[in-house]
Order: sequence, then structure tokens, then C-alpha cells
Amino acid sequence: LVAMLVNVGILHLQPFTAFDTCINMFTKNRINIRAKMMMAGVTGADIARKRNCSRSHVCHVIAGISENEETRLAIAESVGSQVHELWPSP
Repeated sequence: LVAMLVNVGILHLQPFTAFDTCINMFTKNRINIRAKMMMAGVTGADIARKRNCSRSHVCHVIAGISENEETRLAIAESVGSQVHELWPSP
């Protein structure tokens, strides 16, 4: 999905600095997680209900703003992945 978005010019992943590289990594990771959620037919609201938390909390975990392991596990399980596959160690 990321490659497709780059090819059509929607997403530009040209790092210029270490900061840009870090931001692009989070952007690419977030897009990959969202794509897996779409393919699995799962929404942030579904995960929030399962975890009894807010949709914004789920969004923050997906975006890398928050690092809640229980929410990461719920997201990974809902898309049929392991946590380390969705959030690889740097």
C-alpha cells in the first residue's frame, strides 16, 4: 500500500534529515497498520470497544504517540499479526 501511494504521488517518503527519516518511519508504519486493519475489516472503534478505551487512544497507539502494550496486542490480534511485526524494535 505504501509503495502504491508513493508511486501515484500521494505519499512522499524522501528523507532529508534524521528527524525526517524517523517521521517517515512512523508514517509508513501507521499506514501499514491501517491497511491491515482495512483488509481485516477492523476499525479503531472496534478495537476501542474490545479494550474499553477511547478511539483516540487507539489512534495514538497506531501513530506511535502512545506505547500501550495491551492496546498494541489488541490491534495485532485483530489483524492477525504479532506485536513485533507491527511495531518493530528500532
